[in-house]
Amino acid sequence: MISITESRSLTEMINALERKSTEPIVTQRVFSRKRNETSDVIDIEIRTGTGNLAAIVGDADDATAVNKAVRAVKTYKLPRIYEKKIFTASELGRFTDVGMIYGSVDDKERAKAKLLADELLDLKDRVLRRREQIACSILTTGKFTYDAGGVTYSADFGFESGKHLNTLASGEKWDATGVKIVNQIRKWRRAIAQRSGYNADLLLLGTDAADLFLSNEEVRKIFDTNNYRVGAAELTGKVGVGGTYLGTFLGMEVYEVSQLYNNDGADAEMFDKTKAVVIASNADSLITHVAPIYRTDGNVVAEFYVQSVETGDKTRVEWLIESKAMPAVHEPDVLVSVKVV
Repeated sequence: MISITESRSLTEMINALERKSTEPIVTQRVFSRKRNETSDVIDIEIRTGTGNLAAIVGDADDATAVNKAVRAVKTYKLPRIYEKKIFTASELGRFTDVGMIYGSVDDKERAKAKLLADELLDLKDRVLRRREQIACSILTTGKFTYDAGGVTYSADFGFESGKHLNTLASGEKWDATGVKIVNQIRKWRRAIAQRSGYNADLLLLGTDAADLFLSNEEVRKIFDTNNYRVGAAELTGKVGVGGTYLGTFLGMEVYEVSQLYNNDGADAEMFDKTKAVVIASNADSLITHVAPIYRTDGNVVAEFYVQSVETGDKTRVEWLIESKAMPAVHEPDVLVSVKVV
């Protein structure tokens, strides 16, 4: 039995609700690994790949000292999301009226659960969209910053210019005549393998980058050879929230990322439309850190917490959702982010 005024049942429900077919594309494909922390203050180790080999020594020799894999440790407090949805007495009637429909007790309870699920999913989707925006910012810039409503937040994952973050010269940009996009992508993919040991398996494209990628004659020829319908409606591909599967290219799945969010009243791209990001999404250094929500009653809730608060005069109910989580790149060497336009 699910109650609109009972925090425990609402919390259990929101954590159980999933939309597998429409999860945000970047968090789904890159940051699906989750690490449940014991605190909302965490240490993020920024690691670096290495091509060094172990030394061979003689029987009487001392052990050879080697550099640590961790080149930096940064401490961050996970960003807190805390929002509420207010239901007036008349709006609460929507849930009560469900009990008046014809049918069995189970039918009535299922109908009521559906209404509750729709409202909870709306709250959960807002949280996941913010998490997706953070993920897109990290992959395209190496950092996430926030400054609104008197709250400032910043996290920097140590991406290096010219190594993890690149800008193509004018004659190499994807709108230049005769540009060799295939050679460029092969170069970036090889750099990831050399630095991290992982093979890149994912290519994420902003909207402008995707248009130029698909219109490139050499790219189209490779897709045609693989029987992908480039430039046509992709009716058989994989589609998620804000992402469309374009095909497989040089051993990588290719997605166009096309998500908007409201930025001070204007639409803004979550994923920089001029960027192409080549990434080894199977690397275990791509993690979403999730902090528990500690309550004053001693209970601990993972990932999403919904508290239901009823006013003393019984005229309204407030649902307050809380979540503390952040995607993180522990090893920048597993990706290359390039401004191609």
